[in-house]
Amino acid sequence: MTPQEPQGQPEWQPDVLPGYWQQTIALGPDPDGEGDLVATVVRRGPQVRAEHAVLVVHGYTDYFFHTELADHFAARGMAFYAIDLHKCGRSRRPGQTPHFTTDLASYYGELRQALQLIAADTTGARVCLYGHSAGGL
Repeated sequence: MTPQEPQGQPEWQPDVLPGYWQQTIALGPDPDGEGDLVATVVRRGPQVRAEHAVLVVHGYTDYFFHTELADHFAARGMAFYAIDLHKCGRSRRPGQTPHFTTDLASYYGELRQALQLIAADTTGARVCLYGHSAGGL
């Protein structure tokens, strides 16, 4: 899958979790034929300038809701972000099979775009990827 290049980033919107913000990344058509794909990046709190940030990648049949994990990293001075990969959590759209992909490489584009978004949002923080379970693949 070759995701579309971002065309002007949308603004951060309030998330369903109080004190969190989200931004949707358009990824284009699903190679598995289930409509257009999106990924959702979730940020803890307002935009911060930080030297270090973390991007949490959830596991299979999961999505981001672990605010205690976000608090842990924030208490150590790291900007916190998580991604709901396409067809997962906030990113799942009607008619899409939850968490279905035929190729794990299809996540590369949205992870790359999430890292670009974090770099712009934090003015260049070094990012630690934190993968839980299948998110570590």
